[in-house]
Amino acid sequence: RGQTFIAGESLHCSVEFRNTNTDPSAKEVIAWASAQIHCFCTVNKQRVKSPLSVEPTSSLPLPAASSYPTTFNPTADEKGCSVLLTKPEIIVCDVILKHGESTTVEYNTSIPYEAPPSYNGQLVRYSYKIVIGCQ
Repeated sequence: RGQTFIAGESLHCSVEFRNTNTDPSAKEVIAWASAQIHCFCTVNKQRVKSPLSVEPTSSLPLPAASSYPTTFNPTADEKGCSVLLTKPEIIVCDVILKHGESTTVEYNTSIPYEAPPSYNGQLVRYSYKIVIGCQ
């Protein structure tokens, strides 16, 4: 397995949920958890003068709800612009974990065929991440 991801390539991710609460009687309830692939394009601004369309995602105005710390914002702190977001896939729901318990979920997907390959050049970079959201 190399460092480049290409369209159609299979991805495998193990996600562990663990109750780390210090209260032995506390239960953690996971109503749902989802997984989603994000691809970001980052331009080296010191070498390329970029048009507005590739400005960082974090500089774009966000909905008012995004200012709350509990709001799910998967593009927060990204330096590039989002070029691909897959539909979120539910990977688990209705899980109750007692003190010290954990559960592991296997997430298997593939990079969509319309996606660019990952690339780490001197002028531009395309990078992927898998984002897990839960409530």
